[in-house]
Amino acid sequence: MNFLSILIDVLAIVVGVSFGTIWRGKLSVAYQRVVLVACGLVATVVGLFGIYDSLFIFSEEKFEIDGSMLIIFALVTGTVLGGGFGVSKLFETIGAHIGKLVAKEEKKEYFRAQRLAQSKKSKDGKKHLSDLPTYDIAPTRFENRHVEGFVVSAMILTFGFLAITAPYESGARISEIPFYFKAGLGAVLAFALSMVYGASVYFAAIPVALCDVIVTIFVLSTDITVDTPVWDQVAVISSVIMLAAGLCLAFGKKFKVENMIPAIFIPPIYYGIIDLAMKIAGEG
Repeated sequence: MNFLSILIDVLAIVVGVSFGTIWRGKLSVAYQRVVLVACGLVATVVGLFGIYDSLFIFSEEKFEIDGSMLIIFALVTGTVLGGGFGVSKLFETIGAHIGKLVAKEEKKEYFRAQRLAQSKKSKDGKKHLSDLPTYDIAPTRFENRHVEGFVVSAMILTFGFLAITAPYESGARISEIPFYFKAGLGAVLAFALSMVYGASVYFAAIPVALCDVIVTIFVLSTDITVDTPVWDQVAVISSVIMLAAGLCLAFGKKFKVENMIPAIFIPPIYYGIIDLAMKIAGEG
């Protein structure tokens, strides 16, 4: 397993958030909304590209949509299962615990900044960045900004076609370039999101790392090749999740994107059952 690529991917988010939190509370509500819309639109474009790249097949003789029926079935069934199992509620609970931790640290930083501002102002009489007022954009889905920050950042940073392509190509020793591109995109989005939501975006690095590790282990432990439809179908579903999260962020919709996560596991389960059935039939 290539731990270096995974480490770079995670550290890119940490670095992005570290710089972004410096500006947390320094932007007016209007600018915060602009930042969120921009992040949402970027996620939307990346999600659309992933769907186009993995779903549609063009040739001189034909145009077709690869595995469309299974993808539709997976998205519908997976979303229903996600709602039944309470995936959204699970993310909200995790976000609430993170929010309590982050809120305590932000409160300490706020009072420290105020003391520093007064100290600097008394010495040189100039206005500093820490003197600026703190703004809080109103959450759209959750009552707590920290909960929303964790859930939104986790959905946008964890999913997308690169979440599947990058670990696959790295695990199969094809190329590390998708991983580096994924890390760069993650750093930029993490920086922008943390300017609004704060340190809660740090914790989005955990599901990102889990996704990287799970896909890499799956690549190394199976004989599934890149030509197998399951990879493109999982990449499409992951891109749809990122697309939905981006649209919700850009337009302030309250759709529970987290409930779509189980859809990712349906194509591997389907092909696993087919493969097992064929082996049993061959032995019989």
